[in-house]
Amino acid sequence: MSSATLSNAYWNVRLAGIVVCAAAGNNASDNDVTPLYPASYKMDNILAVTSTDRNDQRYPFDNYGLTSVHLGAPAVGIYSTWPTSDDAYDFNTGTSMAAPMVAGAAALLRARFPTETAQQIVARILGSVDPLPSLAGKCVTGGRLNLRKALDVATMPLFDFTNAPFAWVPTNGMTPMTFATSDSVNGPFALPFSLPFYGKSYNQIWVSANGSLGVTNTGLEAGINANIPQTNAPNAIYPYWDNLNPTQAGSVWCGSAGAAPNRKWIVSWVDVPHMNNPTTLFTFQAILHESGHVGFQYLQVETGSGTLVKARSATVGIEDPSGLFASRYTLNGVPSLLTNTQALVFTPQVVNHPAPGLQAQPGPMPGQIQLLLSGEPAQPGAILCSAGLVGWSMIYSNRLPASGLATFTEANSAPQRFYRAVSGPFAP
Repeated sequence: MSSATLSNAYWNVRLAGIVVCAAAGNNASDNDVTPLYPASYKMDNILAVTSTDRNDQRYPFDNYGLTSVHLGAPAVGIYSTWPTSDDAYDFNTGTSMAAPMVAGAAALLRARFPTETAQQIVARILGSVDPLPSLAGKCVTGGRLNLRKALDVATMPLFDFTNAPFAWVPTNGMTPMTFATSDSVNGPFALPFSLPFYGKSYNQIWVSANGSLGVTNTGLEAGINANIPQTNAPNAIYPYWDNLNPTQAGSVWCGSAGAAPNRKWIVSWVDVPHMNNPTTLFTFQAILHESGHVGFQYLQVETGSGTLVKARSATVGIEDPSGLFASRYTLNGVPSLLTNTQALVFTPQVVNHPAPGLQAQPGPMPGQIQLLLSGEPAQPGAILCSAGLVGWSMIYSNRLPASGLATFTEANSAPQRFYRAVSGPFAP
C-alpha cells in the first residue's frame, strides 16, 4: 500500500540520484490495474522488474504491467543467500530474485559510467533489453535484461540536440489534414521507411492538432503541455506542444521528400492559432529522417501574445514511448526561447550515417537544372561536377539544414556534365 510517507521517501531517493530496482510482485496480477508499491511509483529512477526463466519464458505467477513494469530478469531457480544462517544458500523463485539482478546491473553501470544520472543508467538498462515474445505486452520494454549490451556505449538510445541551418520545406504537393476538434488526432499515417526511434523501429505515426506527433496515439490529444520525461501519456515528439486550434484557422500538412537512404517524412503546422489568442499564429514543422534524426524548423513563432510566443507556453523536445527519458530543448521558454528561422536537429547517439543522395530536375527558369541534395541533417554535404568523370570540381558545399534537403540551381550547360554528392570533408 502506498502512503505519503513512503512516496516522499522514494522521492528523496530520486533527488539523491539513486536507481531503485523494485520487485513487481508475485500475485499473478496486473500492476496497471492493481498497483504494488514501491514498484508502481511513477518515478523515473525506479525500475519495476518481473521474472523470466532459463528458457526466456515469463514466470506465470509473477506480476506484470504494460505501463507499470519495465523489464524482466532471471528469477526462477536462483541459487542465493538464505536467512537461516550467515552461510546459508537455497534455490528461490520470484521477482525478489529478479530485482537484485537488475540492481547489480545498475551498480555495475554506475561504476562504468560514474558521471551519468540515475535516469541515464535507467535508459541504458531499458534501451538494451532483449525483446522476448513471452514479455510482449507484459511490460514497458517487452524485454529481458542484457547486461553486456547495457555496458556497450553504442546501445545508448538517447538523443543529443543542436541548432542547424534553416531551410523550410514547402507544403507544395503534400496532403492537408482535417481536424474534427481543436484536440483531434489524425492517423495512423504509413511512413515510407522504417523509423528507428529509441532502440525500436516504427512504420506509422499519428499527428495531433496541438503540435505533437507520436508512434502511438495514447494521450496525444492533450492540449496542456508538461515537462518531459513523464510516465503519463502522451509520450511523443514535440516540435511545439501547446494548446493550438487548427479548426479555427491555418492548416496542417504531411508528406515525404528525398530518396532512400535519406527519405524524410514531414509535418507542417502553418498559421495555426493558439486556442487562448486567435491572433497568435504559429508556423513550424517536424521532420522524421530515415536515419533516425528528428528535425524541427520554426518559420514563425514570434508574433502575437507576449506570454505565448517563442515557446513561452510550449514544450519542445522528444520523448521515448515509455516516458522514461527524453531530450528537451525547452519547457515554457526555460532555459531557451525559440526564434523565427531557427532549426533544431535531435541526433540519436546510435545512428547510421547514410551516404548523401542527389536528384536532378528542370530548374525554375529555361536553361537551368536544379540539383536536390539529400543527406544527414546538420552534417556537411557537397555537390561535385565533372565533364568526363575525372577532374571533379565542387559547385556547392554547406552544412545541411534540419530538413536534410538542399537545393542548388545552375545553368544546364552543354556538353553534358556529371554530378555526384559527397559528405565532408570536402575533398574531390
